[in-house]
Amino acid sequence: MKAIIISILIFFTVQAQNVWYVDRDATGANTGRNWTDAWNYLDSSSWYGNKGINWAILQPGDTVYISGGDDSTYYTKCSVRGEDNIRHTFASGNPVVITPAYHLGHNGHVYLKPPITWVNKSNIKFTGFNIFETRTNGTGFVRIGNADAGVYVDSMQTIENCHLKGKGFADGLIYMNGTKITIRNCILENEQNSLTDDQDLLTGSGGRGGNIIDGNLLIYRNDNEVTLAHRDCFQIGSQGDATPGTYAINTISNNVVINQGAVGTSWNGMMYFQNQKNLKWLVYNNIIVDEKNNTTMAGIWFGQLNSASTIQSAVVVNNTLILKGDGVQVTPITANIDTLIAKNNLIVVDTTSDKIYNLMSDALGLVKDIDYNFYAKYGGFGNTVFAYNGPTRTWTQWRGDGYDTHGDIANSINVTFTNKYDTLASGYYTEFGRGGGINLLSEYPELAYDILGNPRPTTGAWDAGALQYQGVPQNGVNLKGKIYIQGPFSSNIMSTSLNQGGFLPNSQPYNSPPWNYSGNENFNPGSNPSVVDWVLVELRSTSYPFPVVATRAALLKNNGLLLEPNGIEGVFFNNVDPGSYYIVIYHRNHLAIMSSGPVQLSSNSTLYDFTTSMNKAFGQNPMVELAAGKYGMFASDGNGDGIIDSLDYSYIYLPQRGTMGYRQGDFNMDSGVSVYDVNQFYNINEGKESQVP
Repeated sequence: MKAIIISILIFFTVQAQNVWYVDRDATGANTGRNWTDAWNYLDSSSWYGNKGINWAILQPGDTVYISGGDDSTYYTKCSVRGEDNIRHTFASGNPVVITPAYHLGHNGHVYLKPPITWVNKSNIKFTGFNIFETRTNGTGFVRIGNADAGVYVDSMQTIENCHLKGKGFADGLIYMNGTKITIRNCILENEQNSLTDDQDLLTGSGGRGGNIIDGNLLIYRNDNEVTLAHRDCFQIGSQGDATPGTYAINTISNNVVINQGAVGTSWNGMMYFQNQKNLKWLVYNNIIVDEKNNTTMAGIWFGQLNSASTIQSAVVVNNTLILKGDGVQVTPITANIDTLIAKNNLIVVDTTSDKIYNLMSDALGLVKDIDYNFYAKYGGFGNTVFAYNGPTRTWTQWRGDGYDTHGDIANSINVTFTNKYDTLASGYYTEFGRGGGINLLSEYPELAYDILGNPRPTTGAWDAGALQYQGVPQNGVNLKGKIYIQGPFSSNIMSTSLNQGGFLPNSQPYNSPPWNYSGNENFNPGSNPSVVDWVLVELRSTSYPFPVVATRAALLKNNGLLLEPNGIEGVFFNNVDPGSYYIVIYHRNHLAIMSSGPVQLSSNSTLYDFTTSMNKAFGQNPMVELAAGKYGMFASDGNGDGIIDSLDYSYIYLPQRGTMGYRQGDFNMDSGVSVYDVNQFYNINEGKESQVP
């Protein structure tokens, strides 16, 4: 009873907040109160004839839905600017959320065209947008934070689950000028081009710091060979507070940053931080990959201090770096700062000559704690020297000075990855550095989980690098699969609303009828924010009537991949012989599907992707087409009996209507059971049946 009361209170608390609407094609009164009278632009109301968002009437916790129409809608007026330089602050409550709509007739893809300026608005969350451009010149892509130079106001802006693709002229794809900004679970792509402009990916300048950049994928493709322009993946400078004793922390964690292509000039750093004031950096669980082989490139670079009277410190732990370069110098980690702690980093340098290998700067060095790092270099180390801006050292001398006394070196040709140069973090498992790191849990509890959400040991040694090896079954198969489910699907990715809202259960939910699965799989939802929900996976014999061979509960990632509860890609079936099996996928309120034919499985299976074609699943039209060429499981089978009918409506949806949480009647999986679940899914899918025998 207590849980029900709490759920009802949460529901009515959420419902009490205002909901607003933006539709480019609305023709009503532009009040923003409904779809007919929706605002037309994301731009502020004082621009374009008062048809944009009226920020003056928004309140903490409000939600602004942006219409994508039936298929997709492209918005060209989408700068959120201050009306007459008035700053709107919502710091006293929950953020104002701006997100694509899920409502029927408005749940198409939402595309925004740069340049976009979201400034002078505090405590705002932008989530779920596609931001693409095709410009060949210009400045500004997405700018967030404060427009007021030198004014320290907590921005508390968040950009999450967005996809940004373009050139990123001068200011990068995202430019941050503020304090307490979060960039999380986004994809930032620099398009292939040979333009000579500055083209960084994520940049920032100004503010006190306190920023979080977590769980993002950054891909750089520019290959220009005749320019002196900037080519940084991260470039953040001039942050911090000059006030003595005042420190903020910038956290850079769990990102995959890859610089693709063999050529390109004038590169500075994959992560380049400089000119800071009283600022601390925590950089961990990142995978940093540079494929350029003809230019000098730094991995993680901390440049000069703002002044001699300020302090900058950096903790760089459990990162994986793979760097090429021109063979003259490659700089994995350089820190011209007061304090550097660098441990458990896995560093692979694929240079083709044995000249200078710059590592840790000795310029200031008030505190240097450098140990348990593992290095591999093409051709081995030979006479390669360590250090920079100070005495050079051979490996023996380096260790003799007290650095990396527990570290190790190797030839990079002997370091093999699961899938080197992959854009997925799971491609960077390697045996090198395994078990050789130090346990840092007491000093840095943030490191309890690796980049995939795998738990690190609470006692005993850790692996070097961003990944903690979890082991592979000695006898068994690893099913690698990809599926989409209709309810949370949008823009080639699935929403993680249940996870973000704290509603996902720690333990698998299929221990009741009709599944009656007794497995004890569990995970910590907060350890992997990209998880959508639990699914149940069966392997079946190839002989009719296809008896069940093995069953496991697994996690569904927002990109469709199936994961072990510890975050490793795939579903492990112990004591199952390699061979051919039918694959069956169940979800608690979607119609089950089965592979169209037997799939060959082993400990190193290839990916079986249900999403690419209707004929990847067994039966006649067994899946719904979610987007052009993308297929997934039908939503609204609330009782899991394999048919969408009145039982799902009367016995599942109606009793749960108006509640929030982990509900079978929440067909779109936004954590609330409402009329949209019926209108958007049940009414459309009624009568559909699972084709699983």
